Amino acid sequence: FWFYCLKPTEYAIDTSGPSADLLKMMGRHPNRPAHIHMMVTHDDYIGVTAQLYPNDDPWLETDTVCAVKDDLLLDFKPAAKDDPLKAKLDVEYDVRLLSKKYKPDSSMLMANAAGDRKEAPLATANL
Repeated sequence: FWFYCLKPTEYAIDTSGPSADLLKMMGRHPNRPAHIHMMVTHDDYIGVTAQLYPNDDPWLETDTVCAVKDDLLLDFKPAAKDDPLKAKLDVEYDVRLLSKKYKPDSSMLMANAAGDRKEAPLATANL
């Protein structure tokens, strides 16, 4: 699976109401890092909704809503010179969905709790 979009840019959330007062009390700025909203669904798998962030954004470390996680970072690279859409940048991100049929047993859960993580069966799609 693939899609075409513009590389996002950062923005500031609305500071005209109570959110401005809250941010001021917390000593936080109103800036969000650039991000792409993603929602992936399939009837047989548990869906995923997330925001994906360019790894070169200056607001990653101080996102005002604290939503940035390392596994949501994107590494944009120059696109191929012969790109049919004349794209300037390219990025890949693997989305892994967990089957709705998967039922963890207690031994797997206990192993995870002990730090011996075991992977569940997943499906993968390239974005």
